[in-house]
Amino acid sequence: MKVTRERKIYAAVLGLALVGLTLDLTIFGGSDEAHQDTAQADAALVSKPAPSVSTAIASDDAPLAARLASAVNGPNFDPATIRVPFSAQLPWLAGTQVDAPPSSAELFVQKHNLTAVMGSGQSGYAIIDGACVRIGRSLDGFKLTAVEAKSVTFEVGSSRVKLVLKTPVTVND
Repeated sequence: MKVTRERKIYAAVLGLALVGLTLDLTIFGGSDEAHQDTAQADAALVSKPAPSVSTAIASDDAPLAARLASAVNGPNFDPATIRVPFSAQLPWLAGTQVDAPPSSAELFVQKHNLTAVMGSGQSGYAIIDGACVRIGRSLDGFKLTAVEAKSVTFEVGSSRVKLVLKTPVTVND
């Protein structure tokens, strides 16, 4: 049988595992007494009933759910002291402020491009991103409310958005 590189690696790993097991049993106290102690502790946990919420306050080995319930119902819990992790300034970025996400109105202005304006008043039209939009029609939830010579106004709720022509209008006589 030929000893390949793969078999040498397996033998080395097996040897290291045996050395570790030997050190654990001889130096680090891996004895039968320790095994018996853990077996007795496991048996005690199985036979012991779960602690109630009132006893969970005093015992450190109570389940996490019981400890959390006692912490919330305790006298020292104040919800106002809970810190929201992503709302404050990041401590490792001194002097920088975390920007708020853009509003829907800002996203609307960034997303859409006013190409042309036709007419005015109640019969006005606007060409936005290649599509013709009349007054009263909606685009991405924003309703077109006014058409002016070089801009249009959209509304949603109480917020207004104004799209302006990016290229100057030239009139040929």
